[in-house]
Amino acid sequence: MENQKYTPVANGFTLQVNNSFNDVHLYLLNVTAHSGTIYFPSVQNCIDGQEILINSVVSTNPITFNGNGATIVNAPDIMSETWFYCRFVYDLSTHTWYRVG
Repeated sequence: MENQKYTPVANGFTLQVNNSFNDVHLYLLNVTAHSGTIYFPSVQNCIDGQEILINSVVSTNPITFNGNGATIVNAPDIMSETWFYCRFVYDLSTHTWYRVG
């Protein structure tokens, strides 16, 4: 699993999850922004069963997830500082990221 760390510093931040075939553990650190968009890897770079795990230490409201060519099911629209993690798994047959756990 690849680790990716990001420290948003402004409202309206945008973040591209590492665009690779690897699983990614994304850490949002010292967030001072209150809104943002997270772009998942492009559908051409996704494999069946690929996972994205997101940890956040501060509230982000609203948060938007963009599937970058894929559908995302059950994505939250708020991340809070008490939010331990959010895990997504990719299904190649439906081109869908499912939130699990």
